[in-house]
Amino acid sequence: MKAESMNAIAVHYLTLSMDKEEHMGIIDDAHPDDWPSAIVCEIWNTLEEENRPNDMLAKAELMKKIMQLKLKKNASPKKLDKDLAALISSQQVQVQA
Repeated sequence: MKAESMNAIAVHYLTLSMDKEEHMGIIDDAHPDDWPSAIVCEIWNTLEEENRPNDMLAKAELMKKIMQLKLKKNASPKKLDKDLAALISSQQVQVQA
C-alpha cells in the first residue's frame, strides 16, 4: 500500500509538471489495469528516452563544444570546470571519459 501511495504522489507531481498534450498521453499509456494510477518509473523512462539524445551525432556535437572551451588567462580553473559541467548537463548526452 505504501508503494502505491508513493507512486501515486510521484505521478501527480509529474502530471502537474507536464506542459505538452503528448506527455499526458505517456501518463495514460503507463496506467496498468491492476494499479490505481500510472507507474512512475515507466513514465520517467519514456520521457528520458524522448528527451535525452544518445546518438553519435549528438555526442559529436557535444565533443566539438567541449573542444572549444578554453581556460582564459587569469581565469580560475574552477570556472572552466563549471562551464564544462553546465555544457554536459545542458546537452543531456551521456559522456564517457
